[in-house]
Amino acid sequence: MLMRILLLFISVLMLAGCFSIPPGEAPTGSIVQPKPARKEYTWIAAENYMITSLSMFCLQHFPQGAKFVVDFKNLDKKEKSSSLDVLCAVRNSVPIRSAKKSDATYRVSSEITKGNIWSMRLIKLKTKKNVWFEQVKIEKER
Repeated sequence: MLMRILLLFISVLMLAGCFSIPPGEAPTGSIVQPKPARKEYTWIAAENYMITSLSMFCLQHFPQGAKFVVDFKNLDKKEKSSSLDVLCAVRNSVPIRSAKKSDATYRVSSEITKGNIWSMRLIKLKTKKNVWFEQVKIEKER
């Protein structure tokens, strides 16, 4: 009985929503202005950005997984940790895995430049072609 009342209530709400649409033509153009991209990111926001970008790339191109060799040699402890966090988070959604260079198909590298710009890239080892690249500017610690 409770389920029927709930179903009736939901149906009435849905029907009311249909009648609340104003008559006439739909507006043209963008209704909501997109948020401008950030110029600088905190470390946490930058990690989230990298995770999202690399995850989307890997889901499209490696749904069954790929073997990566990791190249994070010239990074300090925090930078290396953030880069590894990105890879670990991506592994939760895409079955990528770390491998020796002889077994790997791709190399993932990460670097921080003098302008506090964090870059990550994915290079296909066979062709030496850059297949994914992303960079963000990190806020200076306050």
